Amino acid sequence: MQNGGVHIWEALSQNNSLPWSVDLIDRYKDRWDWPKLSSNKALPWGIELIEHYKDHWIWVFLAQNELLPWSLGLIELYKENLDWRYLSQNNSLPWNVDLIDRYNDRWDWQSLSRNTALPWSLEFIDRFKNHWKWEELSRNNSLSWSHQLYERFAKNWVNFWVIQNFDGNIRELKREHILRLLTDTTAQNPGLSIPNIPPDLAINVYGEANIYYEQKKYEKAFPLFKQAAELGQADAQFNLAKMYNNGESIEQNEEQSMYWLIKSAEQNHVDAQHNLGWKYLSRLRTEEDVDNNKQAMLFWFTKAAGQGHIDAQRILGGLYTKNHFGMARDNKKAVFWYSKAAEQGHSHAQYDLAKMYLDGVNIESKYLYEYGIPQDFDQAAFWFIKAAEQGHADAQSNLGFLYRYGKGVKKSYSQAEYWYEKAAKQKNAEAILQLSKRGQWWLGSLLLNSKGLLPRSN
Repeated sequence: MQNGGVHIWEALSQNNSLPWSVDLIDRYKDRWDWPKLSSNKALPWGIELIEHYKDHWIWVFLAQNELLPWSLGLIELYKENLDWRYLSQNNSLPWNVDLIDRYNDRWDWQSLSRNTALPWSLEFIDRFKNHWKWEELSRNNSLSWSHQLYERFAKNWVNFWVIQNFDGNIRELKREHILRLLTDTTAQNPGLSIPNIPPDLAINVYGEANIYYEQKKYEKAFPLFKQAAELGQADAQFNLAKMYNNGESIEQNEEQSMYWLIKSAEQNHVDAQHNLGWKYLSRLRTEEDVDNNKQAMLFWFTKAAGQGHIDAQRILGGLYTKNHFGMARDNKKAVFWYSKAAEQGHSHAQYDLAKMYLDGVNIESKYLYEYGIPQDFDQAAFWFIKAAEQGHADAQSNLGFLYRYGKGVKKSYSQAEYWYEKAAKQKNAEAILQLSKRGQWWLGSLLLNSKGLLPRSN
């Protein structure tokens, strides 16, 4: 092997494929990079090799090397040379109670508390409970969690770190212990994202809370909703937002209501998205930051509408037609969202959509009201009928008009009277007027008098 630069010997010293032997090491002992060599796991490690070059080894790196033939005898022989902080992290030592006891005053207990190779058990932890660094131990994901283990050292655990280790083992805890962990942790760390929560735990807590809520036992429902919400359960987050909004068993808190509503909405809870849209809509009437609130309002209404929320769809239709809050009119979007809500049976959306088709545009004429859709009496009639059949008074009155003039339907005075009468019974002024013009004094006068709309004769 020829002489080479420092970098060559650094590379050679960590090469696992060389035919390592005492002779090879001895031959080039003045050229090896001994820190790299001390870390090399491919050397023929044994007490003879270690002893032969004990003045060359870098003991910090040797203490970390997991391929050494670690034994009580080896540790005892070189206890003054070894770096005990790194030795405390080594997973390959023959870990047991006697080994730890023997060098009690040498171990780095912070490193030892993190070591995943120790024979962790309730008894083992109890044996050295006055030495552990409990914050590090709480972060150690190799512990076999049980409700006995958690309960025994409940005052020692750092719950913030215990909950971060929430995995298959910690799920063995009793429900009350897990909830205690969550309550303590989230109280100290609001908004903390907690990973790997068993979904059935959150659902069960939410279900219990909901029973109390339906019974109007708000003081019992609130803490359970809060626990389930902190577990990430979207329905619980939504209900918690409602309780903060309504001040049910707690002081009304708009900031907390918004916080939990956003949490729920971000998980695609459709009612939370719809309510959040309304929250931002109400802010448009009272706050100066119109642009941001307008964008947030549209964002959340659109999210809810996209998931099929019928009221959000109808609201969007209205927002895109009425120029509220400086919004640009977009009639194609208005028709799109009105149609979505109308197809789901929303009577007001059916009426709004019908009205747009009724007031649209004739083939030869200009657009009326700038709606930007063609006038279509067939579509107008179709949707007025849908709304009228659900008892929508304005739709009934407009349907009477269509039957009277034969627009989109076959002309029929009897059908016109039928729908005018339906609307008139709901105090629709236009229907009452049209009936009076048709000579239906007996019905028009009767309705006006019965509803107190005409002065009584003396």
